Amino acid sequence: MTPAFWKRAIIITITGANLLIFYYNCNYFRRPVSHTSAEQPAAHSRTPANTPTDSNSKPQQQEAVPTPTVAVGPPPATAGPTQTITIKFESNRLDLSPTAQADLHILFKTMSGDPTLKVEIGGHTDNVGNPMTNVEVSVKRATIVGNYLVKLGVPSDRIIIRGYGEIKPIADNKTEDGRAQNRRVEIIPFKD
Repeated sequence: MTPAFWKRAIIITITGANLLIFYYNCNYFRRPVSHTSAEQPAAHSRTPANTPTDSNSKPQQQEAVPTPTVAVGPPPATAGPTQTITIKFESNRLDLSPTAQADLHILFKTMSGDPTLKVEIGGHTDNVGNPMTNVEVSVKRATIVGNYLVKLGVPSDRIIIRGYGEIKPIADNKTEDGRAQNRRVEIIPFKD
């Protein structure tokens, strides 16, 4: 069998695995998450163990944070000029740097001023590790960014999450600098 055959077989296998992961994530993230205070599920209405209570005080309820939608398929067409915001991640890390948080606060202010503006948040990884795991990591990183925007006050229906894994590198994965550039989340503003 030729090398081209094996290359196609690997691409088909990776694509199939990516679709399964996206299908799982789409079904997971489309569960209902917004509740009124009277409709809070039991898991959200418990009083944390370290919160003191007395007979006259009501237990504090944690607010449910809506989760952005994970989308499958091509990105939406953009209307008008857009500026992509890139957030970098360290290898094997899922936390937002202070610089990334500051960028997201600026984006929040921009989105607050334009209620028609939506964002696609695309997660990307380097090519180190298993391709299926990289897709999962890219979705997790994009979801962390999306959840941060939701906590700031952006409605979750204005956010689309995509996990691309390692399939869209912007630099050569043969060098550490290139891999660092590929470990990113790109936020692309658009209007319907």
